Amino acid sequence: PIFKMCQSIHLMGNIWSIIITQTASGLPFLVILMQSYMSGISKEIDEAAEIDGASSLRIYASIAMPMSRSAIVLSMLFSGVWYWNETTQASMYFADAIPTLPVQLSNFTARYEAIFGKDDAVNTVSRLNQATSLAGTLLSILPILILYICLQKQFVESIDRTGIAGE
Repeated sequence: PIFKMCQSIHLMGNIWSIIITQTASGLPFLVILMQSYMSGISKEIDEAAEIDGASSLRIYASIAMPMSRSAIVLSMLFSGVWYWNETTQASMYFADAIPTLPVQLSNFTARYEAIFGKDDAVNTVSRLNQATSLAGTLLSILPILILYICLQKQFVESIDRTGIAGE
């Protein structure tokens, strides 16, 4: 149904087709993740801010959002990995119009096997195919790995952010 809808409104081969479909499919999970994290924030902190005269918007911006920074980072990592490794919808909606790295990697492996064959008797060709596939896979996971290394500090800091001793 989604494919037909994108086809009827002429979004095939357009970046908006993948943005709309991926947002529609991934957003419910991220909303549930954020809601469950936000419901775990202590009510005493909110009540103390209300007593101090903070408005609901101020409580949200100054207390809830900084405390939920680790959940936001986790949501970013989940959605980043989810969308970065997506090949099925990207190959369906883009075809060859916008090549993505995972799709190109699978196309490269298929082309390599078509040219050199998939003969296990010829160990050199088989090993070369595995080596090039693994090199391409390493290059495709490198941006996500760098993103995780840059954001891992947020996970450790989230333990100290509760603000209440003994929890």
